[in-house]
Amino acid sequence: CWNTLSPSSCRACLENASVSITKCLPWSEGRVLNTGCFMRYSDTNFLNPVPVTRSSSNRGRIIAIVTSAVSSLTVMTVASMIVLYIKKRKHIQHRRKGSYDVHKFAEILNDSGLYFKYSTVEKATGHWDESNKLGQGGYGTVY
Repeated sequence: CWNTLSPSSCRACLENASVSITKCLPWSEGRVLNTGCFMRYSDTNFLNPVPVTRSSSNRGRIIAIVTSAVSSLTVMTVASMIVLYIKKRKHIQHRRKGSYDVHKFAEILNDSGLYFKYSTVEKATGHWDESNKLGQGGYGTVY
């Protein structure tokens, strides 16, 4: 009851409230607010509530942080592996393409000095002596 009510007025208010609060049954909680008094019932302790532990919310937060960190790390690792694979493949293709370059082969042959004068080859083979013959190929004798 409010402090402004006399004891008899408070009693009358609470009796009126108890009649009204029975309409809330069978609910687990009921409340009545009359002019001058307030009545409440509940199947839980509302006068001395048990403090809620925060471990479950902290635990959920920790799980969310760990999950997001692991997911981010996994995505970054996979992306890095894909980038490295693509770069390595391009490098290998570039090297392969360069090794079959006709102009490059022609340059190597010109620079290596594989061209000899006829007179030099004739002297080296002993004037085309049969003892210096290595074999017979599709284009002729090989000395």
